[in-house]
Amino acid sequence: MKQKLIHSLKPFVPLIMLLVILQLLGTLVMHTFVLKTIDQTIDYWHIPILLAVSLYDIGCIVSIWLVNHFLTKQATFWAFDRQQVSGFLKNLTGKRIFLIVLLIIYFSLPVMHHPNRLLESVVVGGCTAISEEFLFRGIIFGYLLRIVKRGDHKHIWLALTLSSLIFALSHLSNLQIQSLSSTLFQIIQAFGVGLLFATLYLKTGSLISSILLHFLIDFAGIAAANGAPEPPVYNTSILMGVSISLVFITIYLLFCRALLKDKHDLVLLNRPFAV
Repeated sequence: MKQKLIHSLKPFVPLIMLLVILQLLGTLVMHTFVLKTIDQTIDYWHIPILLAVSLYDIGCIVSIWLVNHFLTKQATFWAFDRQQVSGFLKNLTGKRIFLIVLLIIYFSLPVMHHPNRLLESVVVGGCTAISEEFLFRGIIFGYLLRIVKRGDHKHIWLALTLSSLIFALSHLSNLQIQSLSSTLFQIIQAFGVGLLFATLYLKTGSLISSILLHFLIDFAGIAAANGAPEPPVYNTSILMGVSISLVFITIYLLFCRALLKDKHDLVLLNRPFAV
């Protein structure tokens, strides 16, 4: 029984080591470099601070790549499938173009209201989207999908749930710069949106799709915060905050179910999963 348990947990060891190493590196850099540069107002508009944030995220991406290369050896995929792109362009009707434009306008509204936050939103939103998608969807979700026997919906949902839970819990580090209630709301919402990001990667076989959506959400959120230490939506009662977060999770789950309806249409499952 004990040997069977050890054998079943063995594939998870490289992933756990990856998370521990990156957490130690992140904590070290955060306490020695980033927190000295970013004060409690998180006023990223300052050019030197923007540079500091960019360098930190670039360092994260390099660290993630190195640890993955020597430890988890998980392949990540960036390019879209040609057939999929061709099919998308063929089915690009006027109605779909209108919906895409409407979506972009919707996410751009906060920047239109706070135009002084444009550079901050682009730099911080872009750097965060790339580094987090590379780690949580590209490596962690891909690795979990590989070791949980990636064939049926049951195992697909297991990999989706575990990777999203890890992504959500990673936001605990934000307790250093915001309140417990705000962090709790963020963790709940991060779990839901993590499911959607991973589903997009699974559906398209390209990290670019999840990076774009992640960027749009952060882009709007950073502009809406307007330099405040916590997003305005979090300045509410715990009950209201949790309720709003659960509504978002329900919406994300509905989108995930719709995208996962046809298992044979999931491009990522047809790609090699080891480096």
